[in-house]
Amino acid sequence: MSNRKGLTLIELLVSSAIFAVVMLSIYSAFQSGVFSYRNIGETIDTYQSARAIMERINTDLRNSLIYLNAPPQERSGFLANETELGFFCRVDRFFTDTNVQDYAYVNYRFSGSSLSRKVARNLDAVKDNPDCLPEEMAGNLSKLVFSYFYFDPNTGQLKEKNSWGGVNSSLDEQKKLPLAVKVSLVFKGKSGQVFERKIYLPMAEK
Repeated sequence: MSNRKGLTLIELLVSSAIFAVVMLSIYSAFQSGVFSYRNIGETIDTYQSARAIMERINTDLRNSLIYLNAPPQERSGFLANETELGFFCRVDRFFTDTNVQDYAYVNYRFSGSSLSRKVARNLDAVKDNPDCLPEEMAGNLSKLVFSYFYFDPNTGQLKEKNSWGGVNSSLDEQKKLPLAVKVSLVFKGKSGQVFERKIYLPMAEK
């Protein structure tokens, strides 16, 4: 008689179950790794986008200046609220491999989910309707808020407000720049991370 050995049905079922458990564990680990990689990638992209926006606004505000011939007369030209920010500043321009500084009026506007930057240079800067188009900086924001700081001589502290230089502000304020501007923004997505920076203006006076 031949002595043949084989797998019984129960052994086959047990081995199949073990194989299925092992494959499921491997798939779960692989899937978790893919999701983690995607989340890390999205987080890096979000931080890089936030940094680029903050650096651009920081550079413009640090180069801001008072232009007292801005219409109406004897105003600094700094006009801003929670979602829009406009001011005169110096901006860089490259001409024949040389870095040249122009005078410009820069306007940041947050509308819907989009942040745009509009730059009117030199003579266009003092026109009511300059012939220049805004450039979109981000189109996936869920929130962006500007706020403005000034020195209160009564308390000796900085105070915060949500607008600057409007028709309801004092004449003294309309002639000045705020001491600092705080930018707060949030990108759309699961994290809901709030990015904030307080930018001090060198040309501002107390």
